[in-house]
Amino acid sequence: MSYVRRYVDGDWPQVIALARLFHEESPIHAPFPFDEVRVKVLLGEATHNRDWLPAVCVDNGLVIGIMLLFHMPMFFSPASEVGDLTFYIVPERRGTRAAIQMMQFAEAWATAINASVMRMGITTGIRDDAVQHFYEKYGFKQIGRQMEKRL
Repeated sequence: MSYVRRYVDGDWPQVIALARLFHEESPIHAPFPFDEVRVKVLLGEATHNRDWLPAVCVDNGLVIGIMLLFHMPMFFSPASEVGDLTFYIVPERRGTRAAIQMMQFAEAWATAINASVMRMGITTGIRDDAVQHFYEKYGFKQIGRQMEKRL
């Protein structure tokens, strides 16, 4: 049975494997170089910062999902928001409870830190329509568009 918890340093070997898989699968991210050191530093810093939530979904000792959320004040308000830097489930576990469990864990964290809103992106090019449907099922609404210009 799967469950979600905060990332710990001992998760590193499995998490880096998932990060690589995610990078390779995403047509948006794959053109950019993969930097294992960057991933390790970011997760290390996030682990010790209350404004970040590094989390993993584990099933039978295997990490099957990763999530990295951030918390920050809004530009124009004392209210704060939570956003995602990554949210990834291994392909063979999509459509299971893993994503639901991760979303519930994320929402509980956002509530506990008194965030006013969660803003999750769909920027990987991996099953974008299915991801949008998943978010909408959990009360998210599309609020805009993301634009990209490669330099």
